[in-house]
Amino acid sequence: MKKSIILMITTMMFLVAPAVAGQKEDLAKEMLNLTDMKKMMDQIVAQVQQMQAAQWKVLNMPEKDQEKVLQFQSKVTKKIFDAMSWDKMEPEYITLFSTLYTVEELKAIVGFYKSPAGQSMLKKQPMLMQKSMQIAQSKIQSLLPELKKMTEDFAASVKDRK
Repeated sequence: MKKSIILMITTMMFLVAPAVAGQKEDLAKEMLNLTDMKKMMDQIVAQVQQMQAAQWKVLNMPEKDQEKVLQFQSKVTKKIFDAMSWDKMEPEYITLFSTLYTVEELKAIVGFYKSPAGQSMLKKQPMLMQKSMQIAQSKIQSLLPELKKMTEDFAASVKDRK
């Protein structure tokens, strides 16, 4: 009798576990869609690329070197962002969210994003990101004189070694 109860419980666990996992993955995907994570990642990539280009231009290096640096930076950035494209990252995010959150938590999160407050948050998210990037850019701008000096000192030290 005891063996049959254990067998029945074990069988039920094997039947229920995949259904719960599938539900968690579906909820995680819905959450990513509601938050428009792909669009947000695309915006971040574009902003990072703009910031990088602006940083190199401000360092007042010779035009020919500047172009080489920008081309190299573009290659590196493309390689990184290709590896982190949405097609490659979405399954990872789905796994991450479905691993970290329970079905109940995912339902509540999805419910929040569908609520008026959640919708308001989602609508304001691009402005929040833009303002955050502006704050970061202003911090970097204030460092530019020091970064320029560091770059010049480094360039001089490399020339001295030749």
